[in-house]
Amino acid sequence: MFRTIWRIEVSPKQNPAQSTEREGLTLQLFRDRDPERFGENAENRGPLKERLSSAFLCLLPAGERTLPSSGEGAFARAASLRIGIEASDGILDEAKRALVARYILDAVAMWRWSCRQCRVENLLFVEIDGKLYWLRDAASWIREAGGNVKSDFVELRNARAPIPTYSEVDRNDPAVHTVCAVPNNEASQGLRAAQSVLNCQDVPTATVPTPLLLLSFKRRTTGCGADSNIIACEADYQLIEMNVLDYTFREFGAGPVIVPGGSKAVDLFHVLLHEVGHWIGLDHLDIGTSVMASDLSTSRCIDVATARLIGKPVPDQVRSNIPKSFHFRP
Repeated sequence: MFRTIWRIEVSPKQNPAQSTEREGLTLQLFRDRDPERFGENAENRGPLKERLSSAFLCLLPAGERTLPSSGEGAFARAASLRIGIEASDGILDEAKRALVARYILDAVAMWRWSCRQCRVENLLFVEIDGKLYWLRDAASWIREAGGNVKSDFVELRNARAPIPTYSEVDRNDPAVHTVCAVPNNEASQGLRAAQSVLNCQDVPTATVPTPLLLLSFKRRTTGCGADSNIIACEADYQLIEMNVLDYTFREFGAGPVIVPGGSKAVDLFHVLLHEVGHWIGLDHLDIGTSVMASDLSTSRCIDVATARLIGKPVPDQVRSNIPKSFHFRP
């Protein structure tokens, strides 16, 4: 029922300093499905989405129904996000570009699911290079007894509720027509935001602009400098630069290479999750197990301390501390 977060493994180990008739014990403590422990058998450990959430979420099981009220900032308030993926020639073919898109969609979904202060319509839609995706399961509407659509969204975010998955949607999808069919004067704030994103007829323009995120894989020095220990850089409020001069980015769990580059190999999803965390307004958090640690060696997961900061107003010192670099220490 409940996902294991920490576990202890005890195994016998021969102690060479003692008699061959006596054995010592090896004690190991680590987080369940730690990304560093997948190795070559990662493909045998269950679906990718399940493995990502197990490895990168360290939240307590408690959760609550979310209501469209308290979130602040572009991430918490916006119903949609536009993303552009830039790459130097030869870095991303069509299949690898699609995999990068899937990883960034999963990273956005994970941060959204971890937010207890975000509005209920928060990032129901993501557009990547012109393709529209939405959280079909999260964007579910309550039907009254007569079968009519009630004008509000509802969603439960906790450890027993799986993280919704973004799926591509056509604007002619029947479910889209159902959202548009709710009269604007009867729709909640969340539904009006969704109707605006879907360009429903007779719907006013959204009051909250669609935020933009640019993800760059270009063979050039990032805005954070030429240090080869810099894996990625939040260069400004929109641009995330990946250092392909010094790093190769691989699939989760030491899988195949997705983005070829330098001699050091790192986990693409891990880096994307950290960088999207900066984009939503989080600073480096070098305590506990936070994925927002400034160094890859200590960056682990979205823990409770990190989740409590999501959707809150961004402090002035964080806004002024641009660019931000994510480091690798051997």
